[in-house]
Amino acid sequence: MNTILEINKIWQPLLLSDSSSAFEIKTDEPVIMFVLQGDIQLYINNILKREIFYNEMAVLPSGCLYHFFIRKTTRIIICQFPLEILIAECNKIDKLLSLSMIQNDDEIKKMHLNKTIIRFLLLLCNNIEDKIVSERFFDIKRNELLILLFAYYSEKEIAGFFSEFLSKNINFKKFVFDNHCKAKNMAELASLSNSSQSGFIKKFRSTFDESPYRWMQKQKAKLILNDMNKGQKSLQEIAIEYNFSSYQHFAKFCHRFFKMSPTAICGKSHYKKS
Repeated sequence: MNTILEINKIWQPLLLSDSSSAFEIKTDEPVIMFVLQGDIQLYINNILKREIFYNEMAVLPSGCLYHFFIRKTTRIIICQFPLEILIAECNKIDKLLSLSMIQNDDEIKKMHLNKTIIRFLLLLCNNIEDKIVSERFFDIKRNELLILLFAYYSEKEIAGFFSEFLSKNINFKKFVFDNHCKAKNMAELASLSNSSQSGFIKKFRSTFDESPYRWMQKQKAKLILNDMNKGQKSLQEIAIEYNFSSYQHFAKFCHRFFKMSPTAICGKSHYKKS
């Protein structure tokens, strides 16, 4: 039976021995996989696609079941890479979109790791081994990765690598990411887009594969978690800022999305040292 890996961390390093001959990955968001030792044979939905070799990185789109087979000890590190990270950090979306149109979409996108990226990843693995597990730290390192990719690879290479992200609805996605914090609800967000509510909902569902309400609630949860991790605001201040009618409603929201109380979340948000 295969080992099933649920990717629920921003960065997740794995050392797989040759006795762990097969494993699966399930993820709700696209991930980037970096192979630092060994090589991997990759199947998507039981169809053989290609191999990811030593010192290569590959984008694995969400919505698929991935089966991996290894022949020898393999060391990898996986990074969750949601679309909003690329949009927030990149001011070249239009240029990348035009370049991505000429790419072949029939294969998993991968690139060779240069020496700088390898050093970055090895240092990050050391940080994780030293129990530096703050979400804020991992966010910073993910943004640093994007800066390095744009510094050391051409725009054409980047466009091909991230072509899964650069869909025809990228401008709508960018609008949503740029404006969802300005709206209290879906109706206000639809108004900002100068669309009817029915038209907005239809386009949103076809783009994000879920309802605007559910998506906005998940984004709200991410922002709240980020504020709690920073520790710069009191829990009461956060509850007020995010328009909860009472602290009790805020606590219920945290239990629904994080499975723990606000105070418990704050207790886990600092760097941990063994």
